Amino acid sequence: MNGILIVKEIFRKNISLLTVVLLLIYIPFIESFSPTLWGLNWNSPLLMDKVGWYLRAVKLFFVSYGLLLFIKWEVQIHELLSVKAIFYLFKVFTFLIGILQIALLSIGFLFFHTGQSLDRKHIEKSYGDFSIYTLTRDVGGLGGSQYFYIKCPKYFGRYQLTFIKKTDWLRDFDSYINDDVLFIKTESDETHQVNLSEYNLCNDK
Repeated sequence: MNGILIVKEIFRKNISLLTVVLLLIYIPFIESFSPTLWGLNWNSPLLMDKVGWYLRAVKLFFVSYGLLLFIKWEVQIHELLSVKAIFYLFKVFTFLIGILQIALLSIGFLFFHTGQSLDRKHIEKSYGDFSIYTLTRDVGGLGGSQYFYIKCPKYFGRYQLTFIKKTDWLRDFDSYINDDVLFIKTESDETHQVNLSEYNLCNDK
């Protein structure tokens, strides 16, 4: 009877060790396929971009720590996954996922520090109940583009973006609204127009 209890206790402990490793390595991996924090969209895209940088640091720590724990607890996890082929398949897949994440997260740090100013990347202009938000990609680059959205406030400080237009990089520009038409005017007097009456201007939250 005591032997059965000991085996059950070892099994529960090994399950706990495996669960910790899975959470540390695979939860950050799953989160990477969604917008920051599964599309929380709180306050502003600028703030969420900053949060994303800190989140990358947390994810990098979690994944690195998870791989170290996997190495430390490899024997216990092997006891749980007793079929040799399954264990080694799980081991190879887990290390590939972990190392890939560490590489990509590290590159993310590099791009964050060497990329454009966040204030130039995220531009927002308020028009009462809504804002026009502009996201700039690859500013100054050959493939630079700007994406224009209607930004609507939602409950609990969240927001919702509705895409309305994409342009090439406009450098410096100004925008204004007249008769439900958004005018985007550059320093060279190039003008882009968007008919906002075709969109839901935050009539409901």
